[in-house]
Amino acid sequence: MKLRRWTKDEDAMLGLLVGTHTLQRMAEMLDRTVSAVDERLRKVHPGSRPREKTPQHFRPAPIGTQSMRRDGLMQKVSETPGKRWKLVCVIEWETLHGPVPPGHKLVRKDRTKPPTVDNLQLGTNATLGKGLAEQMAKTDPELRELHLIKRSINNAVKRLEKAESL
Repeated sequence: MKLRRWTKDEDAMLGLLVGTHTLQRMAEMLDRTVSAVDERLRKVHPGSRPREKTPQHFRPAPIGTQSMRRDGLMQKVSETPGKRWKLVCVIEWETLHGPVPPGHKLVRKDRTKPPTVDNLQLGTNATLGKGLAEQMAKTDPELRELHLIKRSINNAVKRLEKAESL
């Protein structure tokens, strides 16, 4: 087995991982043996100890598990790769209409009503932003004006950043 020197980046990573990860997990992340990680921890970060085992709240929940979010909406562990927890209303919408296409998202048509399948609409960021501005104009003209000012400031900043990068 060929020995490798420890880099400064690896030492820094050890300092970040030491209280939150097990020796086994740190060794996997750094592509080192458990004994090498343990020895390096004792040398570079004396007195600090890795987590003994993975805490219960870090263990993945089985597919189908449901829980209530802080905002009162139900979420469920789905089979979708990359996004384990999904809102139940989104899962129901996707069952009827298919998956949400890339670059699109679901939002409530009426924000005063709960997110049910009937109250969800699909759109892109651009179309949903226009709808939001229209909703704001209907409810409060001052909010609409602030939204438009903010958008024009953001656009001006983006143009300046683009011009500076050229």
